[in-house]
Amino acid sequence: MTTYDPFDAGVLADPYPAYAAARATEGLAHEPLLDTWLVSRYDDVVAVLRQARLYSSARGMGDLAAMAFSGDEQRLAPRLLILEDPPVHTTLRRLVARGFTPSRILDSAPMVQAIADRHVAELLEHGTDGELVRDLAVPFPVRVIAELLGIPPSRFAEFRGWSEAIMKAFSITPDPAGGNAAIEAINEFFAEVIDERRSNPGDDLVSLLVRRGGEGEDPLTLDELVSFCILLLIAGNETTTNLLGNALLVLLERPDLEAALRADPALIAPFVEEVLRYDSPVQSLFRGLSEPATLAGVDLPEGARIMVLLGAANRDGAHYDAPDEVRLDRFATGTPDHVAFGSGVHLCLGAPLARLEAKVALTTLLAATSELRATGEPTRTASFLLRGCTSVPLHAVPA
Repeated sequence: MTTYDPFDAGVLADPYPAYAAARATEGLAHEPLLDTWLVSRYDDVVAVLRQARLYSSARGMGDLAAMAFSGDEQRLAPRLLILEDPPVHTTLRRLVARGFTPSRILDSAPMVQAIADRHVAELLEHGTDGELVRDLAVPFPVRVIAELLGIPPSRFAEFRGWSEAIMKAFSITPDPAGGNAAIEAINEFFAEVIDERRSNPGDDLVSLLVRRGGEGEDPLTLDELVSFCILLLIAGNETTTNLLGNALLVLLERPDLEAALRADPALIAPFVEEVLRYDSPVQSLFRGLSEPATLAGVDLPEGARIMVLLGAANRDGAHYDAPDEVRLDRFATGTPDHVAFGSGVHLCLGAPLARLEAKVALTTLLAATSELRATGEPTRTASFLLRGCTSVPLHAVPA
């Protein structure tokens, strides 16, 4: 039986055999290094995610975040939606949801397309020295979220650097000093932006949040505003970056799928959904029990830590036929039921934007090329929370 070790480089490179072993374990498997119970079967994962008060995010993701930062940076660490429980979460989410309405996402499509055109062109210019992550998967979503927040292009590089430093705190090679410095810098930056938008609001998401007090509602505190901005920055680029990297690895391994998408671009949307299931950008979340409960026949005490394995649930053979295969017809009709974006009250707010970005980027890349060739071995992220690539050497042959 393969043991799930969240700090083992081999497991992180391919966690799916360990996930299968966890699913096959009677009741729940226990991971001693993090002292956490592994929830790996689809039905159990959905049950946990849809009981937000019982399976607390504040006592799961919140505790994890507190451990990742030290000293004064614990005070500065953002109070993100993913770290909150109802009713606080309910109130905050209702506000920030205004920035992700279907009409607002639709209005952003031309901007997303223009940015995709730019970065696909840059990837092609590099020829055999192209690098998917460097040239497209990283800068594309960073520019999109920066545009939505109304951040000037001169700060884009800092944006990505802060995001990477903060997420590195949750990897197997953490850099506490770098993460703490990023937290301090990002707090200072967004405090300045918010102050400027209060006196000179625009049409961006920061201005939308700042205007709340002018619409008959209690104004958000500076800490709340900064937390929203940080959430939009990190969640707004990490998921799409990982999704694009995972999707391209599938296409490089399956030329038949690449040919099918080129022949019928309408298949790109269901392909994106299948990649979300098959190799989820977010692999796990943490929860903590707010009171004793029984899950999968196991009696758990209050405070027990739960590791919700989204990547394992999405490969559960009890829920999906041939779960280890990529099939373009799996989500061709109907609403996708994978849990790549979570479920319940914490369902990812930015999921529609991530889907739009992935579809636009892949459509643009395939239309501009005749062939995609790997020119070296990809490098995977070293994180048990996220699954993506830090490098995908690629030659995109122009059409």
